[in-house]
Amino acid sequence: MKQNKGLQLAYLAAVIDSDGCISISRHAPRAQCQQKSPNYRVGIHVNQVDGRMLDYIKGVFGGKIYVCKQYGHGQATVYRWEIISQNKAQELLKKLIPHLRYKKKQAEYAYQFCCLKNRQEKDRL
Repeated sequence: MKQNKGLQLAYLAAVIDSDGCISISRHAPRAQCQQKSPNYRVGIHVNQVDGRMLDYIKGVFGGKIYVCKQYGHGQATVYRWEIISQNKAQELLKKLIPHLRYKKKQAEYAYQFCCLKNRQEKDRL
């Protein structure tokens, strides 16, 4: 059964609002790439104990799923879906912003960051 894209975006937005994270992370320069300054990366992440929801999200929106360490007394395995490619994250954030409630500001800041970073990269060329 084919679902409406707007419904899929609303579903992902609800999952991100409840169990997700929108981040800008700093990564130290890598000597093997001869980088002199740190690299910054936008990421969209969702952690779940049940990986089936993440399989669905990955099938619709792409990204990767990782098995994380176990937490708590019951030692439940946690699965993580993420998109860290700047272009994919920027594209998805643009579509998600109208649907987000609680993490809308974080998404707007991350989207603006991607736009600024893309502009800087174009200016270098």
